[in-house]
Amino acid sequence: MVEREGGEAQLNEVKFYNVKTRDFSVVPVSQVKKKIYERKTKSGDLQTRYALRATVDGVNLTTFVKKEVYESLSVPVEN
Repeated sequence: MVEREGGEAQLNEVKFYNVKTRDFSVVPVSQVKKKIYERKTKSGDLQTRYALRATVDGVNLTTFVKKEVYESLSVPVEN
């Protein structure tokens, strides 16, 4: 999933868990979009979560990642 070139890590595939089939799906990065989810918590703070999204066989898949992984990917942002 992670390919190393010149000491830097590059993500070339993303592993999603498909709830409907109860199995993992591996999707190439070229088919992945990124999205930010923000919500206000009960205490009034703003919670930000970083996600990668893809569609496999008509099923929308989402996986949450660290901010560093989110920012390192150069894929389109989903609205």
